[in-house]
Amino acid sequence: MPDKTLVPEAFGPLQGVKIVSTGTLIAQPFAAELAAEMGAEVIQVERPGIGDAGWRTIGVRLEAKDGGEPVATTFIQERRNVFCVTLDFSRPQGRDLFLKMIARADIWMESSKPGSYPRWGLDDASVWKVYPKLVITARAAIRTGSIAPPTTSWGRR
Repeated sequence: MPDKTLVPEAFGPLQGVKIVSTGTLIAQPFAAELAAEMGAEVIQVERPGIGDAGWRTIGVRLEAKDGGEPVATTFIQERRNVFCVTLDFSRPQGRDLFLKMIARADIWMESSKPGSYPRWGLDDASVWKVYPKLVITARAAIRTGSIAPPTTSWGRR
């Protein structure tokens, strides 16, 4: 988790709660932002070189002063009070680092294409075997079927 000397003391109803977030686009990153606003310590994990598609696609885009790629205002808002890191889950080192992160977390918030995390050995059952107290919240980024319900770990547990 981040060095506490870099950030002011957290306050709010979620003070002391540690969240690792791997969500993309709007719904899950917004939930992580709200948790951070309520005092949780949130670390957003993104894919190297790709990040979250939301930073390039959703909302009004602001031109970068350094001539880099424009950034969407929605992305800036959703990363307020959130620490961001990149990890490559497809590599053993990335997966091992992620497992170390969630070992110190209370909650893992994720959203992805269905089947992404099981492909890397990070399905709910495997993670709960090692970290039985971890709360996992999931929001499918891409649904199948016309009225498929959102997936949640509460319903699968």
